[in-house]
Amino acid sequence: MAKSPTRNAPKLPSYLYKKRGVFYYRFRISKFFSKKIGAGEIRVSLRTGFKREAIAMAKKIHPTVSLRLQTASSLEVSQAILLPELRQQVRQLVDDLLAEPYKSPISERDIRLRLNGFLKHEMDSDAQSDTIPPEISAIHPDGRIEYFQQDEMLDRYAREIAHGANTLENSAEWHDLNLLELVQREVFDREEITSHNALSIARSYERMKATFFRIKAARSRGDFAYETPFYASEAIEYPRQKHLDICLTAKLPDPSSQANDLLLSELISRYCTTQLADKVWEEHTLTDHRGRLENILDILHDKPAKMVSRDDMRKVREVLMKLPPSRKKLKRFQGKSIEELLKIPHKKTLSPTTVNIIIDAISSMFSWAIREQLLSANPAVGLKVREEKLDIEKKEPFTKEDIERIFFSSDYKETSFSNPAYFWVPLIGLYSGMRLEEICQLRCKDVYPVEGIWIFDINPATDTDADSKKLKTKNAIRQVPVHPNLIEAGLLKYLEKIKKSKQIRLFPELKITEKSPKYGKQVGKNFSALVKRKGIVGKKSFHSLRHSFAQFFKERGLHNTTFRQIFGHQQTELASRTYGTTLPIKKCYE
Repeated sequence: MAKSPTRNAPKLPSYLYKKRGVFYYRFRISKFFSKKIGAGEIRVSLRTGFKREAIAMAKKIHPTVSLRLQTASSLEVSQAILLPELRQQVRQLVDDLLAEPYKSPISERDIRLRLNGFLKHEMDSDAQSDTIPPEISAIHPDGRIEYFQQDEMLDRYAREIAHGANTLENSAEWHDLNLLELVQREVFDREEITSHNALSIARSYERMKATFFRIKAARSRGDFAYETPFYASEAIEYPRQKHLDICLTAKLPDPSSQANDLLLSELISRYCTTQLADKVWEEHTLTDHRGRLENILDILHDKPAKMVSRDDMRKVREVLMKLPPSRKKLKRFQGKSIEELLKIPHKKTLSPTTVNIIIDAISSMFSWAIREQLLSANPAVGLKVREEKLDIEKKEPFTKEDIERIFFSSDYKETSFSNPAYFWVPLIGLYSGMRLEEICQLRCKDVYPVEGIWIFDINPATDTDADSKKLKTKNAIRQVPVHPNLIEAGLLKYLEKIKKSKQIRLFPELKITEKSPKYGKQVGKNFSALVKRKGIVGKKSFHSLRHSFAQFFKERGLHNTTFRQIFGHQQTELASRTYGTTLPIKKCYE
């Protein structure tokens, strides 16, 4: 389809164009590279008719593509490298968003109210725009030109969007982009979007866009009555007062209310109690959660929560970056105030990752207080420390030589260890990629054959006793084939021996205590000591086994659906996450 130029319309950036009411990103490629790629330009549908959204998304994509082409050698440039890379970057951004800790998911009602407010804002913006709608035409093969009415095209586009939202057809094209748009335009906060509500939010936004185009179609026909119910609907005003992170779903606290005098210590206690009662946290994680929150008490002292300012939180961040790790556990630091600790030179201080975890925890607490109508602002939002290292650089896998030195030496045998778990758990980790705690909390009944293939069944406990198993995410629920080398090493004989002794757990000597709420703590320490004795250098621990397992498959181009299922990670494609069932164990064993 062709469009006539829009009269008096602001000029679009050269890397944007609009077709049938939809914006596209494009990057024109020089003749030199186009011969290599087989195309004159790269095009990506931005799946939006909103100009501001399109420009914002294109600005994110444009520098990446430009830099990629400028730095790539002529032999490396191919269409297979470029476009999938862009899509993968969007996918990674959303994965990072959903994987962030300390989420405070927004309710379905508030999702609707936020989008209602956003729709009203877009309706007002459209009504105030002086852009003249372009003429739309199609050139048929016989040369005949057919002109379309603006309302017909808008209605058609609204139907297409609504159909996609209802059926999830082509959802991979809009799911991730919708989430990023909504966060970027501050309709939702990052912490409000979780793996459980992401699809609902993206889908609701798609339906909102369909409604918006129906309203535009009605306006082009001169029908302004159609939009009246949407203006009258209950909504949260957009834009929100993001600089204060005010939650407009709740009334601001009454100045005479006792909540305004709530001390930080009281806020922390109330927040922790609620998180446990609502089962957002597990009992065994309370010490860690509370410890992170109490950093604000240590630095700012116990002041009214409403008096904590943005500058106060910047101070908290700066002080944390100067403090030593484990200051509350190491004897030489115990009893010292923050002021005293700051006067002592420290060879090692808290890492940016640790500081960010603490700031995120405090920010989540303030956001919760806003929703509970205890406070009106979140002074901690958006104060993360920039980390220079990429995520992949933070962990080191074991090299082939490391693995041979640890596992294939004469002294790595069950009789060399005081606890059978110290022998078997690392070995299982090596051949399965399972997490430390997943292995350590296995029960005897979790190891059994399926269609002739022995498996580890990683599942949450169905009972409610104190011995219940804990899984990191819902994706951790899976079946992992037992590697033949484990069977050859005698794992099934060990299993039979434990069963005969009437034990429930595969490694019964591992215990959890108040100070050590995880079964794997001692196993991890023992393995780290072994690594050190072997003279292996670098940031390598038990988790490096999982990293090595992933690296093995990555180098062979096998990071596919089967790998992600065995590894316990979320499927990257929406269709894989939403439809069908898990792969049969035989497929995973191949």
